[in-house]
Amino acid sequence: MLLKEIQPKINGKQSVLQFKGYNANAVIDDGEMRDMYNLSSDKYPVLSQRAPRNIIDMPVQHPRDIIVKNNVPYIIDRYEVDGEIRTFIKYSKGGTDYQKRINNIMPKTMVAHNNKICIWPDKVYLDITDNTVKHMDASVQGTATIKPGSIYLVGADLSEFSVGDAIEISGCKKQPGNNTVIVIKSIEGSTITTYENSFRMPSDDVTQESYVEEEVKLAREIPDLDYVMESNNRLWGCRSEDNTIYASKLGDPLNWNYFQSLANDSYALEVGSDGEFTGCAAYPTHLIFFKEHHMHKVFGSMPSQYQLYSTECFGIRKGSDKSAVIVNGVLYYHSLTGVMAYDGGTYPVMISEAFGDYRFKSAVGGSNGKKYYISMLNENENKYNIFTYDILRRLWHKEDETKVTAFANVNNELIYIADGNIWTTTGKRPEDDIKWFAVFGPFDEFVENMKSYKKINMRLDMQPGAQLRISTQSSNGEWEPIYECETERGKTLSVPIIPNRQAKLSIKIEGVGRTDIESLTRYYRGRSDRT
Repeated sequence: MLLKEIQPKINGKQSVLQFKGYNANAVIDDGEMRDMYNLSSDKYPVLSQRAPRNIIDMPVQHPRDIIVKNNVPYIIDRYEVDGEIRTFIKYSKGGTDYQKRINNIMPKTMVAHNNKICIWPDKVYLDITDNTVKHMDASVQGTATIKPGSIYLVGADLSEFSVGDAIEISGCKKQPGNNTVIVIKSIEGSTITTYENSFRMPSDDVTQESYVEEEVKLAREIPDLDYVMESNNRLWGCRSEDNTIYASKLGDPLNWNYFQSLANDSYALEVGSDGEFTGCAAYPTHLIFFKEHHMHKVFGSMPSQYQLYSTECFGIRKGSDKSAVIVNGVLYYHSLTGVMAYDGGTYPVMISEAFGDYRFKSAVGGSNGKKYYISMLNENENKYNIFTYDILRRLWHKEDETKVTAFANVNNELIYIADGNIWTTTGKRPEDDIKWFAVFGPFDEFVENMKSYKKINMRLDMQPGAQLRISTQSSNGEWEPIYECETERGKTLSVPIIPNRQAKLSIKIEGVGRTDIESLTRYYRGRSDRT
């Protein structure tokens, strides 16, 4: 007669002493959390909540974008005034608040260059030395008297032009060869002097000293750019319409058509890849212009040395251009497949495997030097999430559902725009009512048969007024509370679990207020499939 094999009972325990971070994959490590809310790696390996966030008191009503120059935030503010929508650039210096009106075209791109905050698509700049807004481009039109080395435009105001500008001449009909680009050597009244023999007479008569053209236009043009950045005393940009990368004249963001075979020339290069540009970034050793499936890298220090190298890889996803942030020599950005890290080598690598099957778009990024922050729209759940990536520990944490429109760093403090306010990520005022949770498991203890979980022990420290709840997940997927408490200081909780037969255990710990959890231990007893 065959005897039934008796399955031995197993009494065991498993402890979590390192709370590692977020991981939404099907299989996760002990200590990782399948879901979380408002948690942080600040006290790693202890489980703790993110730092308080506070609203910063600034003279704005509905901020849209922000850039920092010399630790001064310059803010795009857009709101209704007397029944009319108006847009301003606002900032504070020396105890004085400034606001300068600009046009209502949105969105805007701001880039700082020396003493100018340049704004696209407006093509204007804020001169931070005299607090005035001026046009980047300039043009005048009228009847012109042209000599071989000069052009006089009757009654023209040339105050928006400067010596050294490269300007385009158009409208010359008697001598079309004078429709060209000249460089201004001097300006006196309505006369521009350029290099000798820059212009020709209508009959090519060398004895003729001048002639008159009607409806001549002089213009310093600024290209329409999709994305703009500053690097090595130049502005750089790209435009999908003509698939071209542009660079301004060295030290001069107002000149993009200066081609004199000199080291300070402007620069333009058409690329051969398909698709729209999706962003750009100034890496320490080269410049990068992104498409969703390409990185175009520009190396060199002057136009005669510039070289373009193209790599087919996952670039910035369209709509996530603000996700590109460089931290300690690594460029982080959001692509079609996830968050990427690029260290200057040939290819970027994905670092967001922890997001599992979730997909995101419309990402905005920032950094405080230790963490990479990214706010993006979860396409699976149609809601925004803020994630942080601890660069040293390589851990992800999910904070909350805030939609951030811009990050900026002021005096090593990361601030951001959300919900019509400007916030700091490291507030000084406490946020004692912060809500949080962490979901662990399902745990199987590497025991295939059904098990009976007996209790959970937790070492924790709760701040005054803090609340805590522990739940386990039943076989039907519902969370069943098994324990609640308030303000337990420096204690080990022992939480019994109602015995039941189950193969796996999921635990949800949630609370309000500040609670540090140092350890989480599960006690179980193995049982056979038949009893």
